[in-house]
Amino acid sequence: MQRNRPESPWKAWKNGPSKRTDSFPIAVWLQDPRRAVAYKAIGINLYIGLWKGPTSAQLAALAKAKMPVICQQNALALKDKNRKQIVGWLQKDEPDNAQAIKGAGYGPPIPPDRIVDDYRKMRAKDKTRPIFINFGQGIANESFKGRGSRTGKLEDYPLYAKGADILSFDIYPVTSPYPHVSGRLEYISIGVERLLKAGKNKKPTFTWIECTHINNPKVKPTPAQVRSLVWIALISGVKGFGYFCHEFKPRFREAAMLQDKTMSAAISKINKRVQSLAKVLNTPPKKKGASLKPSNKKTRLKWTTRLLGSKLYLFAANISSQPSKVAISIRGSRGTRQATVLDENRQLVLRFGRAYDQFGPYEVHLYEISYP
Repeated sequence: MQRNRPESPWKAWKNGPSKRTDSFPIAVWLQDPRRAVAYKAIGINLYIGLWKGPTSAQLAALAKAKMPVICQQNALALKDKNRKQIVGWLQKDEPDNAQAIKGAGYGPPIPPDRIVDDYRKMRAKDKTRPIFINFGQGIANESFKGRGSRTGKLEDYPLYAKGADILSFDIYPVTSPYPHVSGRLEYISIGVERLLKAGKNKKPTFTWIECTHINNPKVKPTPAQVRSLVWIALISGVKGFGYFCHEFKPRFREAAMLQDKTMSAAISKINKRVQSLAKVLNTPPKKKGASLKPSNKKTRLKWTTRLLGSKLYLFAANISSQPSKVAISIRGSRGTRQATVLDENRQLVLRFGRAYDQFGPYEVHLYEISYP
């Protein structure tokens, strides 16, 4: 198996996100810059969106905290003394959803050609930073009625993708009000795969991870579900992800995740693990590096393998609610090997590249294996 080197997905932009291959973007959405130090302490290294900004005060606060930001492109941002904190420009959020008309309900989504036109105008003002666009849940949940007249029209997304350099979407399956989505964490994978395809597998893709009640006062994700959502997204191919920290019910809290000590501690641990594997995640996947076969035919698995130095990494997720014993086969592995199962304080014995492991509903396992 050929050994690959880590690659930065941001090397095309002089003033874009960090080009270090040992760093992975982990963001928060539309948070107060005054909280940047607290977010940084739990492993957040990127802000996306600034409320009614960017303003000079917001950029100054981010500069003081050494927190980069992807934000709206306004006249101030283009010339502010702290503009070096800006590593990307933000398109209008969720243009694929039905748009509110003041006093008249909702109209159709913003047409893709208008998004592409906005992209060209933004590029004309600054070509040194990538342009980020975030879509709604319709890319994953095609029956989402919030798209209005374009509900189910997945063909829109390749057209929208021409209007940005970084593609993103949000869907929150744990707290979702839709019965066919609720509790089904695989919708993260569905959205990532479709968005990658929309960008012809050439544009870095992000997704957003739920970690609060959002609008569901009865349900919120557990730390284990948040970990699974993060790793399902990573296994599916995202080049960055972020946490949606707001909570609107039972009451409004902008930084609900940060104020939830149990959740923020769990997220800190998740983020540390992701950063420890940043070089691995920035290394191109190796196709056919491993195969996994569940004994339960209703179980669905997704996995990726990466080879870095003398270590092979297998990241695998059960993207179904069906548990199963799983046969693992590592291509090219010789003799007897110990596979360390990261974050689980255990090892798996591989004999000539073969072993068995148990996957619970939506469970993720991260294997580190000496190779070959």
